[in-house]
Amino acid sequence: VDDASFTSIEVNTFSGGVDMQKMAVENIKVDTSSGGVYAEVHTHCNANISTFSGKVELYLPSDMGFMLNTDSFSGRLTSGFTMQQTGENGNLIGDGSKTVYISTSSGSIAVDPLAVQSSPTIPAASPSDATL
Repeated sequence: VDDASFTSIEVNTFSGGVDMQKMAVENIKVDTSSGGVYAEVHTHCNANISTFSGKVELYLPSDMGFMLNTDSFSGRLTSGFTMQQTGENGNLIGDGSKTVYISTSSGSIAVDPLAVQSSPTIPAASPSDATL
């Protein structure tokens, strides 16, 4: 998915990765059995990303505040955001107004700020939902 706007999006794959670029979305849910996840979200959002086997790369607005909870059996978390640890797997970024949960059984997790660029916006009229 490239350069799209939704209120909510849910993506489920059994074998294969997910690549989402230039997304404007309020709520995102991704679930893969075997494959990595690459997502650029240009709006403040809630996210739930889960993969059994694969790396997760999530890029969010640099001014977004969120509570980041991660779970990885084999892999590590890296981030370009300034984080305050709130528990074993919890990190507070900014005001913590959004929630981001990322889980992978085998793979690393990277959560980084987007590079400064023009961002799509969520349309005000007739919000849409998508399930892929």
